[in-house]
Amino acid sequence: MYMRQAETYAGQKKYREALNSYQMVLSLDPSNAVASMQIANLSAKIGAPKKPTPPPPKPTPPSAQEIESLYKKGISLFAQEKYDEALKVFNKILALNPNHAGAKNYKMKTEARLKKLRGG
Repeated sequence: MYMRQAETYAGQKKYREALNSYQMVLSLDPSNAVASMQIANLSAKIGAPKKPTPPPPKPTPPSAQEIESLYKKGISLFAQEKYDEALKVFNKILALNPNHAGAKNYKMKTEARLKKLRGG
C-alpha cells in the first residue's frame, strides 16, 4: 500500500509526500532496496534544506584619520572653487560625524558661495 502511494506521489511530483511513503515502506521492510533507492533519488531532487544566509557584516565606521582625510579633500575642492563637489564631501563628513566643527563651518561657506554664484 505505501509503495503504491509513494509511486503515485512521485508521479504527481509530490516528492516530499512520496519520500514519506517510501520511508514508511522502509520502516516496515528495512531491506526493501527499491524504497532505499527511491529515498536517495527523492532526497537528491528535494535537496537539503537551505540554510539562511548570514547577514552581511556591518561596515566599520571610518577612523578619525579617514574623516580628517575627507576634510582636507573638501578644503582642497573648496580652494579649487569646486563648490558642488566640496559640499558633497562636507555633507558626507557630517553624516559620519555630525559634530565636526570644521566641516560645519566649510559647509556654510560653500553654501554661501554657491548661493552667490547662482545669483541668490
